[in-house]
Amino acid sequence: MDHTKKKLPLLLLTSFLAALLIRAGAKEGREGESQGFLGLCRTTLVLPMVIPAASMVLIWKIIFCPDGVLNQWLSFLTGKIWETDWAFSGYASSVLAATYLWKHTGYDMVLWLAGLMGISRELYEAAEMDHASGWQKFKDITLPELKPLCVFVFITVTIGAFRMIVQPMVMTGGGPSHSTYTMVYNIYETGTVNWEIGLASTMAIVFAIFVMALTVIQSVLTRDKEERHVNKKTKKG
Repeated sequence: MDHTKKKLPLLLLTSFLAALLIRAGAKEGREGESQGFLGLCRTTLVLPMVIPAASMVLIWKIIFCPDGVLNQWLSFLTGKIWETDWAFSGYASSVLAATYLWKHTGYDMVLWLAGLMGISRELYEAAEMDHASGWQKFKDITLPELKPLCVFVFITVTIGAFRMIVQPMVMTGGGPSHSTYTMVYNIYETGTVNWEIGLASTMAIVFAIFVMALTVIQSVLTRDKEERHVNKKTKKG
């Protein structure tokens, strides 16, 4: 499960920073150019999502295998022969985290970008009239407005990390020393390989309860924001 600890913060941070940079770049351009820039960035980053997971993993195996692209580059740069099988070394969890990050960053970036674009410009204009700095606008406007989205993205990323199965199954087989197992992959092996159906069923029920608990938490934490949004619409109407 070590790779899960690496995936969660990296995916959240990378996708959020990507959304901030793309939004900042779009603001600096003209209106037509901004739309084109946003469309290009979204397409480029979301493209890995449409690649089947098994095909994507096979591509990454070619990169990380002993005679793969990564070792060839390292041999070229260092002048030494590299034959490390990265997917079955001590770096296996990092390799798995990197493949997951590459595939899912674009999707979360689109969510963050939609949230950033949904923040009213009037709030930033009012802050500028009060001579607020960039950090103050980010701290007092951007983060509070994105609170419900932060909860949603964190919970969906957490669930996605635990239910990942194709990457560890095809790339590492759960090794070395079970370091790249995920919850769902463990359930799969327990039930279909070890034929411990009762234990696998219990694990699946526990995982379902875990997912439902996260969903309830999300609903509770975002309820106030949704109610305020409905009240604003009612007043405008």
